[in-house]
Amino acid sequence: MNHQPVYYTEHRVRFEFRKCRKLVEKQKAGTVYICLYVKGHEIELFSSQIRCAAADWQGRGKPRAPESVKQLERALVLIKESAYNAARSLHADGKVITPSAIREEMEYASQPLLRAEEVFKKFLDFKRQQIGPDRAELRSVGQICKGTFRQYEHRWHAFCLFLKARRKEKILLSAIDQPLIQQFYYSMLNQSVSASTATKRVKIVTELCQWAYREGLIREFRLGGFRGQALAANLPYNVSEEEVLRIESIEMPTTLACVRDGWLLARELCLHFGDYIDLKPQHFVVDKQGRLLFDKARNKQEAGRNIRQASIVSERAMSIWYRYGQQIPCKMHNSGYGRYLKEIGAVAELSQPLIFSHARDSGIFRLVASGCPEFVIRLAAGWTTMKQLSRYVNHDRRLLETYQAPAVYMGHAVEQASPYGSLVRRDKSVLPVTVDEKSLWSSS
Repeated sequence: MNHQPVYYTEHRVRFEFRKCRKLVEKQKAGTVYICLYVKGHEIELFSSQIRCAAADWQGRGKPRAPESVKQLERALVLIKESAYNAARSLHADGKVITPSAIREEMEYASQPLLRAEEVFKKFLDFKRQQIGPDRAELRSVGQICKGTFRQYEHRWHAFCLFLKARRKEKILLSAIDQPLIQQFYYSMLNQSVSASTATKRVKIVTELCQWAYREGLIREFRLGGFRGQALAANLPYNVSEEEVLRIESIEMPTTLACVRDGWLLARELCLHFGDYIDLKPQHFVVDKQGRLLFDKARNKQEAGRNIRQASIVSERAMSIWYRYGQQIPCKMHNSGYGRYLKEIGAVAELSQPLIFSHARDSGIFRLVASGCPEFVIRLAAGWTTMKQLSRYVNHDRRLLETYQAPAVYMGHAVEQASPYGSLVRRDKSVLPVTVDEKSLWSSS
């Protein structure tokens, strides 16, 4: 084997092997190191995890070499090819090629494919560290109780039984896709398991894949955001991917395009986060890798203890989010959405008009609308019944004022409105502090 430096002209990548001789630590003596050069970057030196004797190192490329030298040469060839493949894959992805990026790509390529059972054991170890006191008021942020931890084990056990029946006990985590999840869900319904329990068992697989993705154990997962039988039959969940691509590709005026993109964003978020309410732009953060994360408490109990579960949104949702600079401009009220969505559905030649399946979807759409007051977002995010609204409004003086003065949010900006004008009627009499269900919708 030629020990001269190897040039890879397409990516300006060059590297050579060096053997470490004089080091303080005896464990590293005899280790083969890789010197990686990339044009415009500093030279990076890292270990190849190969150790060899001095005689084998000096015997490279000589005829009639012993078997140990041939094994060394084969190992070096494999490392060289892995470095080239890493540079090619980075170049194909359009990423910046640096020695560190090539090294990370090589390390990821050298990892074995992980089985779902192995990843779940690591996930359980991660969750076990979060176990805290049983009493909720004694638990700190991010801690869970033992009962919650046991639920993880029970739900995963049900999934393992399903895999065993399908003779897929050793399935790779990357091989779990949406059809398998749907089969798991409907098989539980056939066993007279309630729909809520079946959905929770499906969610444990989604949470496992999200965690593995965040930890870097897998690069992608294709669960498709299956939400269960109740939501799967309704819009926006039952729109096929072909129809979504057709809707995306249509050229539209700005007024239609922002509503179209808002509907697409609502669909993407609902696929994965349909159980969340009261969403706001502040709940989306960007991590160090530039990925858009959804950082939100799952329910009121977790919100009270400030527990958050960061999840990664889809590529489509991320592109829409950045296209509008984290805001989708639209009208302040909901009057024009239905007409616009019908027009979009007609232009796309869909068999059914685009509608929001329930109020929570339109709430996700309006959360990114610029300038929406808090009560509009809460109203759209699930506070739909009269009793809920009257209870909720009576707890917040500001919301009470806003309900009695629709011009504040239908007309000019909230900052320009008089802070006390909404409490005074036209006959100058002061409004009552609380409202009932009838006066909630009466005109002021």
